[in-house]
Amino acid sequence: MSTRQWELVKSPVVDISIDLIRLSRIDSNERRFDADFYLSLKSCDEPVSIETIDFTNAERSPIGGTRLITSNMIHNGGVGPKFPPNVRVYKVSGTFQFNPELETYPFDTQRLSVSFQARKVASPIFIQPLAQDLRRSGGDLDGWRLRDEYVGSEQDFISTIAANGTGRHLVPIHKFNQTWVAQRISIDYYIRVVVPLGFILLVTYFSVFLPPARFDSTVAIQVTALLSSIALYLALPKVDSDQATLSDGMFIMTYAAVALMIGLTILKDSAILRAVGSLRYAVIGLQRIAFPIATVVATLQLIALADRDGASMWMVLQKLQSSIVG
Repeated sequence: MSTRQWELVKSPVVDISIDLIRLSRIDSNERRFDADFYLSLKSCDEPVSIETIDFTNAERSPIGGTRLITSNMIHNGGVGPKFPPNVRVYKVSGTFQFNPELETYPFDTQRLSVSFQARKVASPIFIQPLAQDLRRSGGDLDGWRLRDEYVGSEQDFISTIAANGTGRHLVPIHKFNQTWVAQRISIDYYIRVVVPLGFILLVTYFSVFLPPARFDSTVAIQVTALLSSIALYLALPKVDSDQATLSDGMFIMTYAAVALMIGLTILKDSAILRAVGSLRYAVIGLQRIAFPIATVVATLQLIALADRDGASMWMVLQKLQSSIVG
């Protein structure tokens, strides 16, 4: 019920249920995703169709500006043997917008929402989502893992001129959203990025065991490792983010580690450190002891992230083996 000029105006209440079928083409750069779901509408006052619902975050066509949504009625609300009466069921497919948060990419979790409200503000309807214990969780996600889902609501206002022309009049708008919390499956990232970076660091570490007479070879190997890590970064698909991601941080740490090894190699064979033996042995200790310890600690952190992501290192190794055999 709503009030206007001290009169009670009856607004129909619509029970709504969204049963997810599939989420696909989740694109962080384009900030959109495709969703297929079943939409059920029920009203005790009068029949309500999908035309009374406006999906506010649906993508618009560049030609005509229409919403990129298609719907197919499965049940018209009549009495039948399979569907309950007064419930209209639609199969809906559309493209929807979202705001990605990419600070923890590629281990990021995104909130994918389908937002809706009454199409006509002048003739409002109250949308009532299904209770949480009655909603069915599930659906297929392409390249992602469903972690959670929930229904949220918010209220907005349209500020306009009051009837007497001397003040402001606020018209409330009730918005609702069905949100799915999805986590990116990052096994491919481990295969394409983490494993190659691990080998680059391993080769860099083994190069410090070459004899001093092979100084040129040692530096050449380490410089090649640095250039390889830079080339790997440039070959990766770029993520459109206003700030550095966790992936960027991994590469920056790799650059710093390899560059530090190059600098320590040069210092180790400098005339100054040769004159002070204790300093030279300290540099050797940094290269042969501190470097592998720091690498192992970073690897354990990545393993922890993989387990949290649901992709155990055993799964990563299995996929790596299949890639090599294939």
